[in-house]
Amino acid sequence: MRRGCLFLVLALLFGGIGVRGRAEIPGENLKRAVVHTDTGNDLLSKGDGKGALEHFNKVLTLVPNFPDALIGIGHLRMKSGEFAEALLSYENARTSYAELGLDIYEVRLSTYVKIQGQISRINNSINAMGDPHGSLSALAKIREMEQTRRNLSLVQMPSKETAQEAPGEIFFHIGNAHFRMNHLDEAIINWETCARLSSLFAQVHNNLAVAYWKKSQFENAKRHLAKAAELGFPVPAKMKDDLEKAALSATHGQ
Repeated sequence: MRRGCLFLVLALLFGGIGVRGRAEIPGENLKRAVVHTDTGNDLLSKGDGKGALEHFNKVLTLVPNFPDALIGIGHLRMKSGEFAEALLSYENARTSYAELGLDIYEVRLSTYVKIQGQISRINNSINAMGDPHGSLSALAKIREMEQTRRNLSLVQMPSKETAQEAPGEIFFHIGNAHFRMNHLDEAIINWETCARLSSLFAQVHNNLAVAYWKKSQFENAKRHLAKAAELGFPVPAKMKDDLEKAALSATHGQ
């Protein structure tokens, strides 16, 4: 699940929690940091970069090196074409998990438990509604609850053993920054790491297909494009056809 979505849930469900980190971080600071992160991500999704940056900076005054705020700042730098600065923000986010990972784990575990209760309540509500009997309003309500349940189900139980390890998605962002700076090999290394750590993340396979295509490694490109489609990424038919033609042309040209 994308971290912006996760922290949207956190902002709604967060309760007080003690924090134990390399540096002592008051629980209230962490709670406020989560709320500001969620607000920043929401503003970013609406195109308000200035407002988003204000909230991300507030996060960093509360919890220095809070990874999700650094990721948000990295996204802003990418949008403004400051790719080297974006890469630095993403790299800082990656390393900050070693320091703050256990604190974040506690938040996620608390959230996971609460989400399971919310999913259970949704299941009970759907069962109580029974067969909608052709009622469009009831059917729409059931579909809305089912979509909410699917979104909540994306939040997986966190692992304490890997709490201080950076999640796969951060390597996706690092790879994007490298790609925009024409560091193709570095982009591939980071995207492959993302694909290994986040096995259901479809978009990274699409990116890998493009990168391997640019390196004329057509079999790798086709493999990753097929994987992206298998995982539900909407691969354009033209992209698939063009890749096949490029591979065939390269074979005939040998």
